[in-house]
Formats: sequence, C-alpha cells, structure tokens
Amino acid sequence: MASVALAFGSFGDIVALIQILVDLSGTLRSGKASTEYHELVAELGSLQSVLESIKREILTPPLGTPIFDRSSLNAIGLAVERCRSLVRDFTDNTRGYGKGFMVGEPGNNLWDFWWNVNWRLLKKGTIAELREQLTHQKTAMILILSVSSSASLRRIEQQLKQVSITKAVHE
Repeated sequence: MASVALAFGSFGDIVALIQILVDLSGTLRSGKASTEYHELVAELGSLQSVLESIKREILTPPLGTPIFDRSSLNAIGLAVERCRSLVRDFTDNTRGYGKGFMVGEPGNNLWDFWWNVNWRLLKKGTIAELREQLTHQKTAMILILSVSSSASLRRIEQQLKQVSITKAVHE
C-alpha cells in the first residue's frame, strides 16, 4: 500500500472538530448537568483524545513513514465529517433550550420549569443517541488507527530487516 499525505482539508476538519468538541464540552459542563450530560461530556472527551492521536500520527509519523494510506484517510475523513454533522445537528436542535438550564441565568421558577420540561422531552433519547453514534464513529477511527499503526510497524520492521541484511552483506 502506498502511503499518502493527508489533504489539508481533512487535517483542518480534524482540528475544527476538536475545537467544536472542546466548545460543546465547555458549554455542557457550565450548565446544571444531568447524568446524561456528564456521560456525553465524557464521550466528547474520549473522542477528542482519539482525534488528537490521529492528528499526532499525521503530524509526526514514526520514522517519517506516514501510517495512513488513502483508504484509511478517506475513512477517517468520513468519520470526522459524520461526527461534525452529529454535533452540529445536536447543537442546532438544542440551542434554544440552553437559556433555561444554564447556571446563573436569571429567570422565574415558571420559566425555568417550562424550559426544563421541554428539555426533558427533547433530550429523552437525543443525548443517548448522540453518544451512541459518536461512540460508533470513535470506534471506527480507533480501528483504523490500530490497523494503520500495525501496518506501519510491519513496514518499519521490514525496512530494519533489509538494513540488517544489507549491513551483513557489506561486512
């Protein structure tokens, strides 16, 4: 398999998604968070770690040998775009509810109750579904990273064997 450099757009997508995850996690942490929120924040942090690992492998490949081939990069790009789409849809669908459950927001009890009821109805399956779908995408990226790392390690081992054979022949 021939290795290829990551397209600028794909790398930019990874960086942009990392920033979106940081922003969303910060927003969720700042509210009166339920258990579902805490679990979602944990999943966002886990996804961010995987993306940081991928970014690190792209920026500093072992021994200068890129670990991702074209199909791996395409698969990662699709997973990144899916994650971005999921997070964007979630934030678009919940944007108005933020006013009712953010800490420090002035409001009366009836208004807070109204937002709380609406939010509970909306979030019933929304947060769990988002977490599940992000977990699937994260798992796919972990598998791609693992398989690509293994393939890269085999290539490096082959190069080292070749160097050893060449060195032995010249001695």
